[in-house]
Amino acid sequence: MEITATSTNKHQEQIIEKTFDLMENYDAKFSFYRKGGKLWKINHNFADTFFIDNDFYQMLSLGKKLYGDTDSLYDLTIGRLSEIWDFDKNRIPTNQRI
Repeated sequence: MEITATSTNKHQEQIIEKTFDLMENYDAKFSFYRKGGKLWKINHNFADTFFIDNDFYQMLSLGKKLYGDTDSLYDLTIGRLSEIWDFDKNRIPTNQRI
């Protein structure tokens, strides 16, 4: 995805820059595909417990709330399953693969 924003107002320009910085930080932290990020590390580790910061806690809390509010239609945990499910060919992975 690419987003471009500009402003002739210096104050607005600073807000835009800070917003893009925040988006980049969140992407680095919460992305399951960016090697080295917190979520990537959790997904590629066999430990039972992990330290998470407040941002991560807030994101998980929001995901849990949205899961309940949407009767499970919004599910943060679907990422790995969607990688093995072939929606284009209507192929369901085996229980063992899941």
